[in-house]
Amino acid sequence: MADGRVNGDRSVTIVGAGIAGMTAALRLLEAGFDVTVLERADTIGGKFGAVNAGGVFHEHAYHFLADWCLNFWDLVRRLNLSKAEQCTRVSSRRTT
Repeated sequence: MADGRVNGDRSVTIVGAGIAGMTAALRLLEAGFDVTVLERADTIGGKFGAVNAGGVFHEHAYHFLADWCLNFWDLVRRLNLSKAEQCTRVSSRRTT
């Protein structure tokens, strides 16, 4: 079982399509496993999900993305996303 297999089976089922489940799925896929993700909701993302209200996306639940959220930033990097471009809000507040 040193390579993670039990009786030669390389299939894994993950319950939940939040950040943890999706990160686990990505890493297992990269390692050559067959992955099935089960999610109760109609959407993925869990607490990182968003609600579309008239074309404007709002956070499903409060969260923050500090530099020490290592799993999240590793996933961002693996997906070739940019912290500055896709993961940071631009403040519309004016300072005087």
